[in-house]
Amino acid sequence: MRDGAPRVRVIGLGSPFGDDRIGWQVVDRLVESGLPEGVEAVRCENPGRDLLPLLDGAERAILVDALRGEGRPGDVVRCSRNDLADGPDRWSTHGFGVAAMLDLAASLGSLPGRLEIIGIEAGPVQPASEGFRIAAEVAAGGERLADMLCAEFAGGDGQIGVASAIPNARLEVIA
Repeated sequence: MRDGAPRVRVIGLGSPFGDDRIGWQVVDRLVESGLPEGVEAVRCENPGRDLLPLLDGAERAILVDALRGEGRPGDVVRCSRNDLADGPDRWSTHGFGVAAMLDLAASLGSLPGRLEIIGIEAGPVQPASEGFRIAAEVAAGGERLADMLCAEFAGGDGQIGVASAIPNARLEVIA
């Protein structure tokens, strides 16, 4: 771990639009709740540009994002790097996506020793008239995840591994 780097970094992936904001909502809730020393929560809008430096130096990274799979909107699920490898996020319209950046971090030796990828099942794509609103079910899933993380971090050791309590899912990352 780099000097001054947090032991645990929660990285909320997303954008300002609809359900895709859920990763940011979780991060905002964690920050508002207060995080113990050694735990940091940050937003990431552009993984191709920003994810690599956010992974560097942390012992454990928890990525939180809106995902689309076979569950119900608001379901909290986890996936692995392998789940992302074949998905449409491999190469996004913005250049490198999450999967490609995780591969690059691994090649450069910047991947944390523990990486957890947690998704909140998004609802159907909303019309532009819905703007920035997160669907109620998806927001509730984000609150559940934030509560789980807050409880884990309050335990002090940061080693419980919230992802172990979340079911696996084969997922398709929302572009």
